[in-house]
Amino acid sequence: MSRLLLLLLALPLLPACTVSADGSDDGGPCSDADSAGEVQLSGLAYVDADLSDASMHDSSFDAEADAPVAGARVQLFSADGVSEGTSCEGGDFQFGGLEDGVYVLAPELDAEGKCMQRNCTSRFPDALEDGAVKIVTMGDSVPVQGDAVRFPERLATLLDPLADIDNTNVAVGGSLSTEWLPGTSHFENRLAPEVEDADVVLISVGGNDILASLDASALQDPEGTVADTKELVEQIADNVLATVDGIREINPDIDVVYCIYVDYGQAAMFPWGIIGNMVGQEAITDVLKTARDRLSIEENILIADLFGASHGLTDPLDDYLSDSLHFNDRGHTFYAEEIFMTLGGALLGDSPLGGEPRSDIGLSKTWSLSE
Repeated sequence: MSRLLLLLLALPLLPACTVSADGSDDGGPCSDADSAGEVQLSGLAYVDADLSDASMHDSSFDAEADAPVAGARVQLFSADGVSEGTSCEGGDFQFGGLEDGVYVLAPELDAEGKCMQRNCTSRFPDALEDGAVKIVTMGDSVPVQGDAVRFPERLATLLDPLADIDNTNVAVGGSLSTEWLPGTSHFENRLAPEVEDADVVLISVGGNDILASLDASALQDPEGTVADTKELVEQIADNVLATVDGIREINPDIDVVYCIYVDYGQAAMFPWGIIGNMVGQEAITDVLKTARDRLSIEENILIADLFGASHGLTDPLDDYLSDSLHFNDRGHTFYAEEIFMTLGGALLGDSPLGGEPRSDIGLSKTWSLSE
């Protein structure tokens, strides 16, 4: 096969190569996991024959179609340095003997492979190993409005034990996706000077484009508005791709992360509740899902799938919002955690964040490559 798909899942019932905190294995190619102590991080490497994975929140392993892969190498970054693990004959691996703290898991992948789950980092692990990471956040008001201490700063807090984090936020409240295209003032004066030496760029755009189209007349023709908005989302995606092309002309090696919006169709506040009542919440969901589907796997863009993640919330989405688009304390923590996990992050023990953070997150990882 020319390309491999690497998917890491927690599979406690399978035998596995166990790797201790110092990176040494337990002495056997596929021996009992208990020999290295308690297992905290585990996974499975396999080829995804049906190419069904879309993100780490939209993926599955089909035992009848997909084939496990032995010998997949995985790096584990911690405050103590870097260790490595290798998947066993059954495709599974585990890391045990870990102290509470922050970790990042990164696969060593074939450069020609296509990352089906959109979370295979390339530059980010090298930056961690170098001890310094620059993250640039660009786009609309989501990164700069809502409750104080927004998600870019919270992400930096999570990663701080692993490297010196340069957190640069150039987002502009109220900006449209068209205002970040190459040649515009925002791109040339705010973004371009920062991305040349950056390792990761986070993109959050499109919300203002959508809200600007939802005027009073939209409520008179909700079904037509949904169709028009779906076309608008596709245009937003095209604008994002043009911006990414401009970024990569400046910095070809940068990891690009596009933050897909949460499913606002689950929100009851204006205007989502009114539109949802008129055309059904599933119509809003379908519109927002278009953004994720529109970004081709060939574009090599990581996706922080807040859309998929919001479907797993146990509390109403309104509990995470400060208004129809922006996030409160709890919402910004949720955002930061999801981006952290998209970058391979795992947290054992208490979180350093406020806003009702989740603890013990990211203990199973998924990275997918096409066959």
